[in-house]
Amino acid sequence: MSVLLDNDVVLKLAQLGLLADGCSLLSQEYGQLIVLDTLYYQLSGNNMKKKYGDGIIDLIKAFISTGVLKIFDRKITDSRLIELQNTHDDLDEGEMRLLQGLIDDQELLFSGDKRFIKEISKTGIIEEKKLTNRFVCIEQIICFLINRIGIELVNEKATSAFSVAEIDKALRNCIGNGRNIEHVYFSTSSYINELPSNLLSNAQHWVLHEYQSVKETID
Repeated sequence: MSVLLDNDVVLKLAQLGLLADGCSLLSQEYGQLIVLDTLYYQLSGNNMKKKYGDGIIDLIKAFISTGVLKIFDRKITDSRLIELQNTHDDLDEGEMRLLQGLIDDQELLFSGDKRFIKEISKTGIIEEKKLTNRFVCIEQIICFLINRIGIELVNEKATSAFSVAEIDKALRNCIGNGRNIEHVYFSTSSYINELPSNLLSNAQHWVLHEYQSVKETID
């Protein structure tokens, strides 16, 4: 089994100090993790260095060099995807290439690009290619990591990251700074619920187990 990670997911996990832990746990669950061949070259751009800093860029490059992440170099060959790419300027080419992999033989696509998820849902291709429940957003990954390594460690790493870098506003609203499990549940749910439910994976490990346990006790 293997799954696809877009560049945004890798960058955000790296910023949070959760790249190694996250990839280790996801690979235990899903096997091989695959990233776009553009990731390494994207990291070398001046804009990326300004946005993320040399520390994060070097960390990701070093992680890539370990071989944990397999490189995805396929091009778009599906005629429907080519048609959509030619008629929709707002569909990112990298995400469309990963979508090709999902159509071909990959299990899931982990995406940090909510705009893409929303836009691709409007095209009808999800239903045409039977890709329902094959996407995972960054907030679902955070819930998965909390289930595996605990909210305390995730909060600790997030708080440290927030103190030195400008990080995704949604993630800042969800974790770090002593957030309790109830806050994390409702804040991640608010972002997850903005996305088309037929696209997102409904596996139980994307749901916060600790919150469910607390809720059942109260009920």
